[in-house]
Amino acid sequence: MPSDKEILLKGASMLGLTLSLDQADRLLNYLNLLSKWNKLHNITSINNHSEAIKKHLLDSLSIINFIKPGRILDVGSGAGLPAIVIAILREDVNVVSIDSVGKKCRFMENAKYNLDIKNFGVINQRVEVYETEECFDQIVTRAFASVSKTISLTSHLICRSGEYLFMKGKAGEESIPPDSKLNEVAIPFSNFERCIIQVNAN
Repeated sequence: MPSDKEILLKGASMLGLTLSLDQADRLLNYLNLLSKWNKLHNITSINNHSEAIKKHLLDSLSIINFIKPGRILDVGSGAGLPAIVIAILREDVNVVSIDSVGKKCRFMENAKYNLDIKNFGVINQRVEVYETEECFDQIVTRAFASVSKTISLTSHLICRSGEYLFMKGKAGEESIPPDSKLNEVAIPFSNFERCIIQVNAN
């Protein structure tokens, strides 16, 4: 039976990514930390370790090829997915997670410290009242709200030339702006359907 690391490395390869052994170790250490916290604080509904590799790590890795250098905001980040995965894989970006749930933000802060993720920050606040002097080049959401609602709540935070990346389920389940680009991605070792929707801020 393949090890967790072998599954992660193979799955990443199927997504067109080459993980270093250090990156793979840090991702698995993140998952172990999440599992420990989850027993006490109920951070995520997925408790099965092998399922977590597929539905958390590999799913989050599916967005990496769409990430551009710059500042990224992950809205409603929860346990830090995909924000922490992006920060570990892409040291050329600065990632900020925002979530209104205190225990989830405390977990992300703990993960930042334990995994020594220097290009990652956490904001415990509602996104519609969050203010920042520097806009974000990309805004990512995985399990937050509809496309239209997310845009309305975050339009004050994204750069004029910025881009939204929405991680959604099956294509066609939700109405989207006419100039959007839909990218269907197969998540390795899973029958889960993932659609990544790109929407220009302007």
